[in-house]
Amino acid sequence: MKLGNVMIFVSNLQEAKRFYSNLLELPILLEEGNKLVFQLEGTQLVAFKCEKNGNVGDYSNEARTVLVFEVDSVDQTFHEMKSKV
Repeated sequence: MKLGNVMIFVSNLQEAKRFYSNLLELPILLEEGNKLVFQLEGTQLVAFKCEKNGNVGDYSNEARTVLVFEVDSVDQTFHEMKSKV
């Protein structure tokens, strides 16, 4: 079995574009209507526009999806990302 795509649903596509493209530096492959497609090593990250935000809730005790990105240095990446904001 191979991972096809990672899909996320966001209420603000422009904010998703800023975060994933500008901050995380994922290349945009497609920007179309209510969808953004980013290149993610080995697959694609597809962001779809949705109408409502979800509740944050009890993080460790409720079902949810979590994306974990691997970096060489958490500290260095944190500082690089913070300088872009």
